[in-house]
Amino acid sequence: MLAILVPARNEEENIGFVLDLLKEINSSPENIFVIDNDSNDKTAEIAIKRKVKVIYVKEVGYEKAISRALKNIKELKFTKFMIVDGDNEIDRKSIEEMFNSVSSYNFLCGKRNNVKRIGEKIVNLYYKRRYEINDLMCGLKAGDLELHNQEAKLSFGLDMFKFDEMFEKKVKNIDVLVNQRKSTRLGNFIKVNTLLILGLLRYHFVRKNTKHL
Repeated sequence: MLAILVPARNEEENIGFVLDLLKEINSSPENIFVIDNDSNDKTAEIAIKRKVKVIYVKEVGYEKAISRALKNIKELKFTKFMIVDGDNEIDRKSIEEMFNSVSSYNFLCGKRNNVKRIGEKIVNLYYKRRYEINDLMCGLKAGDLELHNQEAKLSFGLDMFKFDEMFEKKVKNIDVLVNQRKSTRLGNFIKVNTLLILGLLRYHFVRKNTKHL
């Protein structure tokens, strides 16, 4: 059973469009969950009016909010997940393709056409070569809930899933056309690039050391 997660923080201008689209694609609105990450606008109110469920996460942090929601839906006996960012950035065709493909693959990830940050490009190169995942930080993902790493600690979702279990899994990358954001949820350009690279190094060496224990 598939749960669709829509992470959102102060997305009152976009969340309605995203939910209307998802309700057109998925005829079961009870399987749609908005992850309200400590919004101070009408994001949750708009979601409730559209009769979808809201998971409130007070601790600010995109990846932490998603990880908390993945734990919650697993307890509700869902077996598959799909993540669609609530900023209305991802095109309908990509969302539909992922929705129609999720039952046939273990892990799916969108591949954006306009990744600009050096840090993201380095992360993508690493995960592409090691796991065949082309754009880990894309806001469109789906797959088996059993691949969620409940012990994840790193920023940017670098260890959110059990990537080393994917070598024998079916993985698919889906091209995504995105609308340019007015502002980034990741913050300062230089700071984010630095944190991404440091996070990747930590992931690589922690993983390497763990495998030798």
